[in-house]
Amino acid sequence: KYGEHALVTDDLLEPLDETFVESVRRFGTKASIEFANLDGVAAVVDGRTTTRAARIVWRERERMNIPQLAVSAVAKTGSLLKLLGDAIIRNYQRKEFTPLQKAMAAQSLLDMGMSDDDAAVHVRLTLPKLRQLLDIQGATTEVRDAVNSGRISISAGMFVPSLFRSRRAF
Repeated sequence: KYGEHALVTDDLLEPLDETFVESVRRFGTKASIEFANLDGVAAVVDGRTTTRAARIVWRERERMNIPQLAVSAVAKTGSLLKLLGDAIIRNYQRKEFTPLQKAMAAQSLLDMGMSDDDAAVHVRLTLPKLRQLLDIQGATTEVRDAVNSGRISISAGMFVPSLFRSRRAF
């Protein structure tokens, strides 16, 4: 079922960039897809977008009786935590994440039993910075948005909620 595995996320439902699909359609892909056997299910660890585009092209070519393009795949081994951590690192290399997105990714790893130190390494934050960001997750939407956009620092984001609490005390 959809959503019952840690590697299943909402981005699987997002539409693909048609220029990327067209590129795979015309040239194939040189990127390897990494997968792992998790509880008897082949789960894509890295290359989900490439996999989705390749499946679209595969179906089109199959309907038209055109030879298929080769896509290389690599079987990965390791614990679910290690595989998730590796996938997070690769995603960070592809695009820029906001500080709170990093904290959310780290929180997912923590919820699965990863240590604070290991989670901080996987999301490329120092442990004190990660702890600050995890604290800010409970702040108001305005504070979180200000930290995410860079309008205020993480330290200021930590200070703002306590400032409002002390004002209410008077």
